[in-house]
Amino acid sequence: MPATACRRPLGAIVLCLLLIVPLLASGAEYTLSAPPRESEEEARKLYEPIARFLTENTGDRFRYVFPGSWLAYQSALASDRYDLVFDGPHFVAWRMLRYGHEPLVRIPGQLRFTVVARNDSGLEKIDDISGHRVCGHPPPHLATLGLMALMDNPVRQPRVKEAPNFRKQFEAMMKDECEAMVLPNRLLKKFVRKDTPVHVIGQLPLVAHQAITASSRIPPALRARIRELLLSEAGQEAMAAMRQRYARGKPMIAASPDDYDTQTARLLEPVWFFSSNNPKHAGKLDRLVSSPGKTRSAQP
Repeated sequence: MPATACRRPLGAIVLCLLLIVPLLASGAEYTLSAPPRESEEEARKLYEPIARFLTENTGDRFRYVFPGSWLAYQSALASDRYDLVFDGPHFVAWRMLRYGHEPLVRIPGQLRFTVVARNDSGLEKIDDISGHRVCGHPPPHLATLGLMALMDNPVRQPRVKEAPNFRKQFEAMMKDECEAMVLPNRLLKKFVRKDTPVHVIGQLPLVAHQAITASSRIPPALRARIRELLLSEAGQEAMAAMRQRYARGKPMIAASPDDYDTQTARLLEPVWFFSSNNPKHAGKLDRLVSSPGKTRSAQP
């Protein structure tokens, strides 16, 4: 429309305002993502309501991005391409350390894992696993990386027999395809009964649950507003499908940087995308591999 049109009668002026105001109020655009643990259709049902809720209540645009594959997801995380991310504590702690992400809200409680072995395996403690076969998820799954981190000698780390879920891993262990595996405590009583020929050989260190983090590209005031919105009744409703899937319906709680430490971030060190041996991160993650201190004290 020519600029002179806005100097015409009232109807034209109103039309000009309708065209101009949306442009002035459009705000910034931010991306939300999460691991590709579901199909794209299923993932959009979990996360698009959150993006839509934030868009409707902040004046900025939030867009859910489906990563497509674990390879693409890890590459995107390593390059800090997402503004809001919901995933596990090792990713959360790593992003805090490397890129200054801030945890906003998280699932309450801690993630607890127990290591079990077949009775005929000869394994009595976690150290005995060295050189043996374990059933598990491929890295960067938290359970697998948590177990590997307890092995003092990387040359003697166990061989991982990969299976897509804990049920398949347990079945493979019972078929003698591996001697041990890591189970979430919530599944322990379900899988291991009195007559099941397996026994507990150890526990993994406790870690805080999954969280949504915000990148440093989101202004501090907006980060605070997002946290406030997500913790509201309407925000919990926007996260309802995600909460049902990953928190058994429990309300999300406020997250603190103190919930996630450097030791948790170090779990990703063996994974090339996040390793200090990767030239992309060399010299920037020295504290990650040398210090057990708090992630919150490190600068990106």
